[in-house]
Amino acid sequence: MPHFSEKTPRILKRMRTFVDDFTNNLFEIKMEQTIKGQGSESHPSSLEDGRVVTDFDKVKFCQSCGMPLTENVLGTNADGSKSEEYCIYCYQDSKFTTECTMEEMAGFCSQFVDEYNKHTGQNLSREEYKQMLLQFYPNLKRWKKQ
Repeated sequence: MPHFSEKTPRILKRMRTFVDDFTNNLFEIKMEQTIKGQGSESHPSSLEDGRVVTDFDKVKFCQSCGMPLTENVLGTNADGSKSEEYCIYCYQDSKFTTECTMEEMAGFCSQFVDEYNKHTGQNLSREEYKQMLLQFYPNLKRWKKQ
């Protein structure tokens, strides 16, 4: 796991905000789902709670942790502009907020498995979620070279 030292209380507060933003963004972003035998890729499906599922391929994810990106969680570049590739929890002032390996990032993010399960209807264990992240992360810019 990444070493946080004296910054730990501040990091823990940011971590809780990260969880809230991550799970909220999963539902703010409209994702497309083709249901076998129903609809088509151009016809959005509706979920039981009324949310419309649209094009998942158009969703942008943080290229470090995989959080769905919305305007309110974009990281920052050195000039103060918003980063279109990273979230605020991973990237500020054109620098990563934590130096860690891909495996450490997956281990860190796997602690949020209950929130992920709650909002996706899945029932993954922490280890299953970590393994899922480890399959996903090599597609992200930060981890492609590892």
